[in-house]
Formats: sequence, C-alpha cells, structure tokens
Amino acid sequence: MATDGKTIEDLEAHIAYNEKMINDLSEVVVAQGRQIDQLKAEVEALGRQVLQVAEEEAGAP
Repeated sequence: MATDGKTIEDLEAHIAYNEKMINDLSEVVVAQGRQIDQLKAEVEALGRQVLQVAEEEAGAP
C-alpha cells in the first residue's frame, strides 16, 4: 500500500507541475498577443507615414 500512496503523491505532483506549466504558457501567449497587437498598430502608423511622405513627394515640383 505504501507504493500506492507514493504513486498518488507522484501523480499529484505531476499534475501540479503541469498546471503550473500550462499557467505559465498561457501568460506567455497572452503577453505575445498583446505584443502582436502593439506591433500591428505600429506597422499601421508607419504605413500611414510612408503614404503621407509619398503623397507629399508626388505633389512636390
């Protein structure tokens, strides 16, 4: 029976470890999603700036 107790403890420890890893991974995914959104906004702003410069150059004599 001691083996069963150890096995249950091992399984509980393994489950706790996996839950921690899943939580950590989830936090990373959320942070990366925020970074992606920020980068998209920056790319859009840069695109508008490039378009503005191109329009100004097209209108220059």
